[in-house]
Amino acid sequence: MKTESIEIIIDKYQFPIYKYCYQMVRNKETAEDLTQEIFIKYYQLCTRKYYNTNYLYSIAHSKCIDSLRKQRREILFIKNLLQDDNYEISTEDKYLNNQYSYELESILKKLSNYERSVLLLKTVNGLSFNEISMILNKKETTVRKQFQRVKYKLEKELNKKGVNKIEGKVSFYG
Repeated sequence: MKTESIEIIIDKYQFPIYKYCYQMVRNKETAEDLTQEIFIKYYQLCTRKYYNTNYLYSIAHSKCIDSLRKQRREILFIKNLLQDDNYEISTEDKYLNNQYSYELESILKKLSNYERSVLLLKTVNGLSFNEISMILNKKETTVRKQFQRVKYKLEKELNKKGVNKIEGKVSFYG
């Protein structure tokens, strides 16, 4: 792969990949680090064989899941070490987290990593079900059905809490 072509790919996909990573890990610094790792891995792989840019999202998904697993282990370790549930959150993370409603945030946290990935790839990144199925290595019909289930789950929870009610119903595109 030529250096010019990787620069074009980075320019075009850096923010969407960062946005996806941030939505998954909910931490600015971690999302930045993951974005950098994703492009490095993509570059390394593309020197051996051609991959389309959807593969970036596949790498991003894997890296985010790995990061969440690592984070979960670190939190468990800290909890055991300190035996205290009070953690100090950085001011920057508080600010970024305040951009989202508390209700939506709490509902998104209840979703599995897979459900969150399907939802974010479709709604935030605007990918097609076919692209998402290639990224997650699932059948397109499975991804489509999972998106419908997640959408229904979110709509139900948000309507129950009375958030964003428009004529009694919350609407997600897709």
